[in-house]
Amino acid sequence: MDKKVLSKGCYTIVFVHILFMIIGILPIASYIKKTILGGFILNWAYQILLVVLIMVYLKDFIVDSWKRFISVGIKKNIKSVLLSFFAYIGIFIVFQIIVYVGKVDIGISQNQSMIKTYISAYPILTGILSIVVATFTEECIYRGIIWQTIRKYSKIGAIIVPGFMFGFIHVISTIVKGNVGIVQILYLILNYSIGGIYLGVVQERYKNIWYSYFVHVLWNTIGTLPAIIITLMK
Repeated sequence: MDKKVLSKGCYTIVFVHILFMIIGILPIASYIKKTILGGFILNWAYQILLVVLIMVYLKDFIVDSWKRFISVGIKKNIKSVLLSFFAYIGIFIVFQIIVYVGKVDIGISQNQSMIKTYISAYPILTGILSIVVATFTEECIYRGIIWQTIRKYSKIGAIIVPGFMFGFIHVISTIVKGNVGIVQILYLILNYSIGGIYLGVVQERYKNIWYSYFVHVLWNTIGTLPAIIITLMK
């Protein structure tokens, strides 16, 4: 990735990403989110803005990564993505066993609660938002910009730092709401961070965000598709 483009993309896209997270916990956002439609529109507007910025600053990187991805071959890519995905599931199961043995009630994060609410009102559009769009922007930010930036200095740091950032960002609204204990907060952060760290491992293994993207897509699919189907069948 061109260093100048990387710098501009990092400063601009990551700034917008963090800014939205901050705005999301302010009173003005709570006012907008009073209605499901208001919150839904706000989230879509944010994701569209990120996609536009990504295509402005990272278009060459995205296109080049895609060309390298498809050059490997469909069969090999499917095998690599599925193996990575099943390994992801295995890690998640191990973590859930640890949580069960530790008798910790993690509960549900505000992020998950929000998605469930949106699915109940707009199942198809929420599926597209969660499975396709948000996954794309997150991978471009965490396994694209941030990973690329830190990887120049540290292989381990490029995996760990974006992983924990990924975990914290997904739990920040839960922390602000303050309706769960510190132990639950730590477990929720660890729960998301493990996923973020593993996706970083996938990025390190293949050096191409499309692998981590499709693993992420599969993960979000199994997390949201059942609820979408149930909603549509009502």
